Amino acid sequence: MLDEFVEVLVNNDIINNDEKIIYKYGIEQGSLIVINIITTVIIGMLFGMVIESIVFMFTYIPLRTYAGGYHAKNQLLCYFISIIMITVALLGIMILNLFVMVSIVLVFISFVMVLTLIAFGQYKIMSSIVMAQLIAAVMIGVGKIKQ
Repeated sequence: MLDEFVEVLVNNDIINNDEKIIYKYGIEQGSLIVINIITTVIIGMLFGMVIESIVFMFTYIPLRTYAGGYHAKNQLLCYFISIIMITVALLGIMILNLFVMVSIVLVFISFVMVLTLIAFGQYKIMSSIVMAQLIAAVMIGVGKIKQ
């Protein structure tokens, strides 16, 4: 289906034949991003935590982009790992009962750690633990502020 769509773009002189592979890849990746966003929002709706799921997305995507981390062997496995991560993050908010001030302090500490690593050009070696701390702190903070 995607191949046919790209062929229509070529046949209508919207893109060059040489660019078919690039456009196919871009459309495929864009579609996967949209599917992940929709899935994240649906999971958020199921938990009654749409705002938290959106905050998770906007916190996690840039961190994952700049920090790197685990790469699944295929896109389906990546998708399922993402679903598990958002579910665990939202369950964590529901289970943990931290004070707002503790959440704010965690957010601040994690934010400073990330900025420090980026300032020294070490964003590629930022560990998954730091990413998890920042995401958890932001998620908990948002959950507590919302209450």
